[in-house]
Amino acid sequence: MKAKLMLMCMLMLVVMLGFATSANAQSICDIAAVTPSSGAAGSTASASGGLSGGDVTVLWDGIAIATIPNDGSTGAFSGTFTVPADAAPGIHTVTLSIPSEGTFECPFTFTVVASVQAEAYAPAAALPATLPSTGLFLIIPAAGLAAAGIGGVMLRRRSNR
Repeated sequence: MKAKLMLMCMLMLVVMLGFATSANAQSICDIAAVTPSSGAAGSTASASGGLSGGDVTVLWDGIAIATIPNDGSTGAFSGTFTVPADAAPGIHTVTLSIPSEGTFECPFTFTVVASVQAEAYAPAAALPATLPSTGLFLIIPAAGLAAAGIGGVMLRRRSNR
């Protein structure tokens, strides 16, 4: 009977510790933030939060891209990171790896939007100074010569009468 009671107490203790650990992870992730939630490749975003037991690692799709130090006294952290310049447009995962009595990973979604590419538009200096030749300038003198020729033929016919 004492063994059963002892086993029950141990089991309850294990269950309570499991709930306490998952509740702690949830509260740490609830107060962490990544802002903004979208931007262009190469843009800057911020990560902040609290209860960190050490430096916070920022992971982009599972790859470490930045480390944000905590303030040392309260465990609060705040810093910026750069969205990878080669990030494809679409939804990506930014994970804050937060050490605090174990390591908690707080995932956030970040949407990379396509940026307008300036090189798609030719700058004014790259445009030609003159328009390309279409041959239209030859029509005017040709029309003048034709009119003079027709006029000369008509005068000759009139004077022959």
